[in-house]
Amino acid sequence: MGIGFAPRPTFSCPTPRGFPVRRRAQAANGREPEEPEAPSRMRGPRPAPRCIGRAGPPGAGRPLAGRATVADRLRVPTLAVAMVPHPSHRRRASPQVYRVRRAVALTVVVLLGFGVLRLAGVGGSGGGGDGEAAGTTSSSTTTTTVPDPPACAEGDVVVEENPATGWQTVIVDTERALPDWYAPPDLTNISEAGFPFTDGLALRGLVMADLHAMREAAAANGTPIGILAAYRSYAQQADLYERRVGEMGTTDAGGRVARPGHSEHQLGTTIDVTTEGLDDVDQAWGASPTGQWVASNAYKYGFIVSYPSGGSGTTCYDYEPWHLRYVGQEVAATVVESGLTLRHYLFAHHPPAGYDPAAPEPTTTTAEVVTEG
Repeated sequence: MGIGFAPRPTFSCPTPRGFPVRRRAQAANGREPEEPEAPSRMRGPRPAPRCIGRAGPPGAGRPLAGRATVADRLRVPTLAVAMVPHPSHRRRASPQVYRVRRAVALTVVVLLGFGVLRLAGVGGSGGGGDGEAAGTTSSSTTTTTVPDPPACAEGDVVVEENPATGWQTVIVDTERALPDWYAPPDLTNISEAGFPFTDGLALRGLVMADLHAMREAAAANGTPIGILAAYRSYAQQADLYERRVGEMGTTDAGGRVARPGHSEHQLGTTIDVTTEGLDDVDQAWGASPTGQWVASNAYKYGFIVSYPSGGSGTTCYDYEPWHLRYVGQEVAATVVESGLTLRHYLFAHHPPAGYDPAAPEPTTTTAEVVTEG
C-alpha cells in the first residue's frame, strides 16, 4: 500500500468590510500593504471558519481559481489504507505476582553468588600449583583405663566400713567378709512391699519403696515376680553352706554358695527372685520373660544383678540371674552406664579402706585430623 497526498479543498470566505480598501489606499501612497493581524492563539481546538454553512458572495464555498491557499501548500497527507485501532492497554500484574518475581530473582542471585564463592574457594585451594595445601592439625585425646579388680581369692578379711551406713558401696566377696555379729538395724517383712507375708523373709526398711515399685512394674508387664530369699544372718549362711558342700562338694559349692560372712544377703539389702508362684530358680530362668525383664529393668528401681553372665572373672561367683543387690537408683544407673560388674565398679570408684591398686597411667592417644584451608 502507498501513501498519497490529496489537496485539501479550500473555500473563499467573505472578506471583512474595509479590508480591501485599506490595502489599496496603502498601495496608492507608495507604502507596503500591511498584512492583516494574525489571529490570536487560543487554547483548545482551532475554531472552524465562520463561513462554513453560511450564505456568502458569489463563488463562496468554491476553490478560488489561480490562488494557492494555505491548505494547498500544506497538502495534508491521507492514508490509502484502513486505519487500525490502537491496541488495548495490558493490565498490570497484581502485587502478589511482583512479590513472587522479586523472591525468585533474589533466590537466583543468592545461588549465583554462592556458586561463584564455591568456585573461587575450589580454585584457590587447588589451582595453579601455588595454592596452599590442605592443612593438617593434630588433636589428642586422653583415655583413662579402669584398673581391674583384685583377682578372686579366698580369705577372711573383715571389712572396716560400717555396713549399716555404707550398705551401698561396701564390698563383700570371697576374700572380704562382714563381721559375724553384724545384723541390719531396721529389718521389715517383705509384705510391706506388697508381697505375701512370709515368715523369715525380711529386708531393711529403706529398700521397701523401690521394691514395691518394681513388683508393680513387673506385674504390669505381665511378668510378676516372687521372692525366694532375703536377709540371712551369719549363722543361717553357715548352715546353708554346709548343706551345699554335702550335696556338691567343696569345689562346686564354693562357686555357688558364699561362705558365712561373705554373702551379700547378710547386708539386708539383697534378694533372690523368681517368677511368681515358683519355689525354685536356676540359671535357665535368666532366659525366661521374667528373667529378661529383671535383667533389663531392675536397675531402674535401684537393684543390680551382682553376678551377671560371663562376669565370673570379676565377680568371683557363677552366673546368678536371680541375685539382686539394692544400691539405690543413682548408684545402680551409674554401674549400668559404666558397663562394669558391681564388684569391679566398687573397687574402681569406691575402693575399700587400705586398698591401693597399682593403677596404670592414663593412656594418651594422638590423632591427625586433615582439614581444608
